Amino acid sequence: MANSLETRAPLLDHRLIEFAVTIPDSFKLRGMETKYILKRAATGLVPDEIINRPKQGFDVPIRRWFNQELREMLDDTLNERRARERGDFDHRVVQSILDEHRRGVRDHARLLWSLLVLELWRREFIDRRPETRLVGSKGVRLDRLTDTAAATAG
Repeated sequence: MANSLETRAPLLDHRLIEFAVTIPDSFKLRGMETKYILKRAATGLVPDEIINRPKQGFDVPIRRWFNQELREMLDDTLNERRARERGDFDHRVVQSILDEHRRGVRDHARLLWSLLVLELWRREFIDRRPETRLVGSKGVRLDRLTDTAAATAG
């Protein structure tokens, strides 16, 4: 949603939700067809191939991000003293996973994402000490913005 990719936002209007709650379940589900009344309402407004296609999500390029834009942030977060001292994971194994991912031996993007989110969650809700420094890729972007602004002003 932060990048305007969420296309369901109009369906989150509280008046629409309040109305949808009043609709009988038999209009929402017909046999195995879900969203029955919504699909019928969209007929003629939205192409049939969109209305009738199976549910699909979209992946973000997390593998590339972990090897490029988010590389430093991932390394800084998973290698920081707090993460190592928790003892939840064998740090050598985490390093091995990072190394395999970096070398392209195996795609560990989803596992690394889980480890990253878990560590950030723990910092926020268990330690009550969220990360406040700009490190890794965030710092690089900030430097680039500063350099660009200085060049423009000069």
